[in-house]
Amino acid sequence: SHPHTIINVSIANATNFTKFIFTINSTNFTFYDLNMTHFYNFDNLTGIGDSNANATDLSRFGKNVTFVNGANYTINGRYEKGVVFDGIDDFLQGGTSGTSTTSTTITAWVNTTGSRVDQWVFDDSSSSFSGNGLGLRIRPTNRLSFFHQDLTFAVNSSTLLTNNSWHFIAGVFNGT
Repeated sequence: SHPHTIINVSIANATNFTKFIFTINSTNFTFYDLNMTHFYNFDNLTGIGDSNANATDLSRFGKNVTFVNGANYTINGRYEKGVVFDGIDDFLQGGTSGTSTTSTTITAWVNTTGSRVDQWVFDDSSSSFSGNGLGLRIRPTNRLSFFHQDLTFAVNSSTLLTNNSWHFIAGVFNGT
């Protein structure tokens, strides 16, 4: 069990919907704005276009992803639902955002089980790994690596992610 509170929000007539900010204890949490390039809930909701084979991007860019090599929805995510990968060859395939030269933050909840290969959390580069893209991955050492393909930099975390525990991870690129 994870301590959390479910807040159910319905938004009608969202044609001109530009941002959603939740404020608690004088702290603002932005859940959605027009700067988001990818936004997936991984709840397998057919009403928004999800299916057993894909997840719908709720950002204005519509970069839906397809499940490849057995990636699938699970009811055992951090907050109930999510996507499970085998740690070998499962991934989600979709188009790149083309915004990797601007400031970008990539976040995810992950629960590692141990792997001897790189576990990609996000890769916004081309399939040939020579594109203008950002990436966030968990190395076989269970440490994070955040990189930018074009600017050829990588930041490797010294923090060890413990297996069978949930971790909220983030990579932040300020645009330079």
